[in-house]
Amino acid sequence: MKNIAEALHGKDPQLAAEAARMIGTWKIGELASDLQVHITSSRSYAKSSAIHSLVALSPPGVRDFLESVFENPNVPNDFYWYGFKGVRGAVAVALLSLGNNTGVPWMLERAVENDDVILRWLAPALLRLASMGEMAPYLTAGYLCLRDKRDRFDGPSYTEPGMLCQLCEALGLIDSPEVIEHLEFYMNFHSRFVRGQACRAFFQQSPNEASKLKISTITNRYGTDYDLLIGASIHRDLSTLERIAKNASVGFDRAAAIQELRAHSGAQMEAAFADPDPYVRQTVVECFGREDAHFPRISRMQKEDPSLWVRCACEAVQYAKEKYPC
Repeated sequence: MKNIAEALHGKDPQLAAEAARMIGTWKIGELASDLQVHITSSRSYAKSSAIHSLVALSPPGVRDFLESVFENPNVPNDFYWYGFKGVRGAVAVALLSLGNNTGVPWMLERAVENDDVILRWLAPALLRLASMGEMAPYLTAGYLCLRDKRDRFDGPSYTEPGMLCQLCEALGLIDSPEVIEHLEFYMNFHSRFVRGQACRAFFQQSPNEASKLKISTITNRYGTDYDLLIGASIHRDLSTLERIAKNASVGFDRAAAIQELRAHSGAQMEAAFADPDPYVRQTVVECFGREDAHFPRISRMQKEDPSLWVRCACEAVQYAKEKYPC
């Protein structure tokens, strides 16, 4: 696990966050202690990724460890922004997922204050817990969208695409007809990423042919590759997904289409392993790299690819194939 450990403990916080995600995604238990070292020593807000992965591995003593991190996140306390609260919130959610309520009083305080960390960034994670406990009253459509309905364009809570993607994801998880109005609004938002997440959530709420038709109308009207791949995914239109994966001008869109094709092992992804964008190569490695036909290529890429991001992905899938053979 040389590449992943190097990335996790390196100076690039985004690469460290990806390495941490891979450790959890691919269940690399041998690096659980490295996650703990990273969580206690890193001053980067991006270490929330490592907190999530540590819960996925759940090594002995993880609750006591996370309690100590909740008390001392060891990141700058930017009280006027989101970083410190984001890390502390990630720990509070992690503890709650393990049946520990240490962070709940703090989260309740933040929810009462309409804090975006709780009501935007962490809402989907909280809604996916088996039990939300005392947080449940603050994770309803009525509460999450109270400000949204009053004025959808007042401050970053209503205009920052990352926050609104999280809001739309949360709305897709709430069993209430009240969410439809909000999702229909965001399906026509100026950001294609917000539109995409709203379309996914809308279909999650109403998985029928009428919803498919409405989503197709919207995605075809805006017409970006990202809009079209969302529509193609919902319609299971593999030919459109393959076209975007091969020909989209933006690497992120090519990678997003590859992710949508993950469940379809018959897709031809040969060219993507040599894509000039390292994110696309990383994506195709994680999506298709465990297949026997690609494994010799993965072994070569682990040694030869110029991107550490890609070499980490190769290392992770090789580990998983050996440790957890299909």
